[in-house]
Amino acid sequence: MKPENVEKALGSPVSRKIFKIITEKRDDGTSLYEDIVKYLKGEQLPLLRKMKILPLVPFLKPAIQIATANDPSKILEILNNEPYTVHAIETVLESVAKYELRKPQIFSAPLLIVWNLTNVCNLRCEHCYQRAAHPLPDELSLEEKIQAIDKIWDAGTSLIAFSGGEPLMAPEAFKIFKYAHDKGFHVSIATNGTLLTPANIEKLIEAGVNYIEVSLDSIHPDIHDAFRGVNGAWKRTTEGIKNAVKLGKGVFTVGLATTVTHINFSEFEDIIKFAFEELGVDKFFAFNFIPVGRGRDMATYDLSPEEREKMMSIMYKYLSKGYNVFTTAPQFGRVCKMGTSNIYVSSHYTAFEGEAGSLAAEYIGGCGVGRAYAAIQPNGDLSPCVFMPQEELKFGNIIKDDLKDVWENSPVLKAVRNRDEFEANCGKCPYRYVCGGCRARAYAYFKNLKAPDPGCLLNKTAWNRIREAFVLESA
Repeated sequence: MKPENVEKALGSPVSRKIFKIITEKRDDGTSLYEDIVKYLKGEQLPLLRKMKILPLVPFLKPAIQIATANDPSKILEILNNEPYTVHAIETVLESVAKYELRKPQIFSAPLLIVWNLTNVCNLRCEHCYQRAAHPLPDELSLEEKIQAIDKIWDAGTSLIAFSGGEPLMAPEAFKIFKYAHDKGFHVSIATNGTLLTPANIEKLIEAGVNYIEVSLDSIHPDIHDAFRGVNGAWKRTTEGIKNAVKLGKGVFTVGLATTVTHINFSEFEDIIKFAFEELGVDKFFAFNFIPVGRGRDMATYDLSPEEREKMMSIMYKYLSKGYNVFTTAPQFGRVCKMGTSNIYVSSHYTAFEGEAGSLAAEYIGGCGVGRAYAAIQPNGDLSPCVFMPQEELKFGNIIKDDLKDVWENSPVLKAVRNRDEFEANCGKCPYRYVCGGCRARAYAYFKNLKAPDPGCLLNKTAWNRIREAFVLESA
């Protein structure tokens, strides 16, 4: 099935009605979708249920094609080994039934949740969005964290990334990772790497962690240690990465993440080379600098639009050569669309080639805040993004509220779901569906979720407007 035919099939009124029937929950909490999954896996079903689902199975073909990257032979492997993918397909179908197929797509639940598991940290990073150091007085108990995992899964979320603080310092951390894995989640952790000892990596393997992302800000120990606030951090982090790469080979993937500022911009390409050639990681990730938390005090270190464009051009060169390089700078979607390599980033973590990749980027690309992504703070508060921890943006609490209800009805989230309503060039840019600008940067600089992202060449007026104010504030 050609990409344009997949688009038509998923977006037809008939398909929407079928998707609603398939995903609607019965009194026992199950759905016809679950029956279809059992049928495709070869499990036995009561004859009446089997007869009921057989006419519906063909309507799943477009979703299966997307999930298998146009290789239907992988369907059994996914059905048996990737419960998170199976879960995500159901959420996609439910989302199309509820919101129609649209650019960018709104999902009925966040596909990904990043959970700041604790505020405890053994480093004191200059750019920390959490001002992490010591535990907060109201951090969730183990029982509440288990309850939260159940609620997140039941809402339709498939991917969960544990961050912090330092997530490995959270009480009962490995038990929490294991519970999330056993529930069916794709489990990631974002760590500073200093605690990735062989013993801890064995525990992560036993817990079923799928992806480990480690932060490293320089190839030079002194620069990294100064930025992270602790002498010897670089040595422990690089040793941790090597341990993870060696011991986790074939079990989980390892990524290196760098927050790019004026501190390390001159060595950016060297960091990429170091990540792949010296450390042997599977992915490289460039984080947008967001002036929030302790990062507010170093806003003058932010990249100019021209510097960010250069950063992304370097990344595109490596992406075109087959390296897994990604960034939270949503403008990378525009760079790929304008490029010549026929490869497109469809989210902050994935890329696909050809017409299918180009089309996917328009539906799920760019900033996912309010559409496909949310964050949980250590006390269970729900925020649009980990880089938006401000009290005024909280849209609920994972323990106290129903996630699907607050996700659907939050005025904060509704404000960022229609990119056509964004201000300045972000709202009229021809690349807004693959980008949309970083909403965290817009809010950090302008206290306005719909404001332009000043990190883009097309928003130079916005960049010039904020620079003087932040220089004066930092003086």
